[in-house]
Amino acid sequence: MPEPESESYRPTLTVCPLIDSKGEVWAAADKVAGVFGFNPAIRKWDKVIRLPWFPYYFTTLATPRPGVLTINGQRTPDDKVYYAMFASIDSSTGVVRTIPPSVVNYVVINEHEAIVMDPSANLSNVNLDTGSATLLAKDAPVCCMTGRPRFATAGGGRVWFGMVGTPVEGLGVLAPIVELLATGGEPSMTRVPALAGLNRL
Repeated sequence: MPEPESESYRPTLTVCPLIDSKGEVWAAADKVAGVFGFNPAIRKWDKVIRLPWFPYYFTTLATPRPGVLTINGQRTPDDKVYYAMFASIDSSTGVVRTIPPSVVNYVVINEHEAIVMDPSANLSNVNLDTGSATLLAKDAPVCCMTGRPRFATAGGGRVWFGMVGTPVEGLGVLAPIVELLATGGEPSMTRVPALAGLNRL
C-alpha cells in the first residue's frame, strides 16, 4: 500500500466520507482494511489507520466526539461466510477497539452511545466506551430494501427508520433509552401515522 503522503494514493470506491472536528476528511474504501484521513489544508492523504477487517459498500463511518471514529464492516475467513463487525477508533493514536456486537448498521445518538442493528434485526444500545450492549428490540421491523437499514436521529436519542411489516409499512421510531429509564418503562417502537396525501408506489 502506498504511503499516505503519496500523490498516487487514492482509495477506490470510497464509502462513508465524513469530516471531523479538526477538518480532517475521513473515508473508507470497499474491501480495503483501513480508514484514511485527507488533510484539505495540505491537499494530501496524511493518515492511515489499519483495521483487522474491512469496510464494505454499506459501511457507516461516524464521529461521536472529537478524536473518536466509529465504523462497521465485515470479516471473512474464506470469502464464503461474512461476519458483521463494529469498532471505535482513536483517530489521534490509531488504536482500534473492536466492540463485540455484530453490527449491520448503526446510528450514533450521543457522544458515548449508538443504536445498532445486528444481522437478526435486533436493535441494541451500545456504550462506545465500555462496549456493553443493552437489547432494546428483537426482530425489529426495520426496512432493509435498499440493502441496509437506514437510521436518522436529531437529538434526544429518538431513532427513526423505515418500517416494514404486515399489513403496514411506513415510518417507525424507537423511543430513547434515557427517557425509558427515567420513566421505568420498556423500550418501545411506534409506527408513525401515514402522511396525508402520500401514496405507496
